[in-house]
Amino acid sequence: MRPLPLVTTGLLLAARERRESDLVVELYTHHRGRLTALARGARRSRKRFVGLLLTGHDLELHLSPPRRGEPWGLAVAALRHHHRALREHWRRWLAAGPVLETLWRTTPQEEPQPRLLALARLTLQRLERATAPGEMASALVVYLVRLLRLLGHGLHLESCLRCQRPASRLERAFLGLEGGLLCPTCAGRSRAEEVPPGLVRGLAAAQTLESASLGRLGFPPALALQALAFLARFAQAQLERELPSLELARQALHGGPKTVLPG
Repeated sequence: MRPLPLVTTGLLLAARERRESDLVVELYTHHRGRLTALARGARRSRKRFVGLLLTGHDLELHLSPPRRGEPWGLAVAALRHHHRALREHWRRWLAAGPVLETLWRTTPQEEPQPRLLALARLTLQRLERATAPGEMASALVVYLVRLLRLLGHGLHLESCLRCQRPASRLERAFLGLEGGLLCPTCAGRSRAEEVPPGLVRGLAAAQTLESASLGRLGFPPALALQALAFLARFAQAQLERELPSLELARQALHGGPKTVLPG
């Protein structure tokens, strides 16, 4: 008996051309997690997919099960949210890049994590409303901290990683790429970065707050940018992969030169 079609929702993470008229799309879906689908005739369609298969769109999806040697088939798509405001400002669009890239490049194939999809949607909505680089950096910091935890790479922030001295007893705090907080003595043996204790408390809140409260969690601009720089290094070290969009976003939010991503 042939498997039934899958009706679900998800974010379109990337798309590439195949043959003369098809598109291969990378999706992160509610019911199946990350998957690849083939939209036959999408580049010629004037009804089924017109204006829909754009990076960052939040879609309702009708998918047919994969045949041998082929990806899933995207039969029908409908728009849930276009995230148009992200494309209206270059810094917003660059800040959204790491959300889409991390879902595509760091999550297991067809292992659904609905909380991860909800986190990505929340972050994109925050970025749509953001008007200042510090606000965008705050949204990315919260996203990255939570993403890493959901992927099994959460930061240890309650005490020193090595000597277990409680965070509440540290007058100076350091963050190390080993995975979290270090006291001054233990930090001297590694390439750790000194950070304000308030930043450590903010990162701890990002890991533990209820999901409904995450959208209100923010950092002062200087702390947000410092946290983003650390998390960019930490994410690439823990996930063992380059994340070019994360470095582009970090530079843009620090006031770097204007850059435009394709798509």
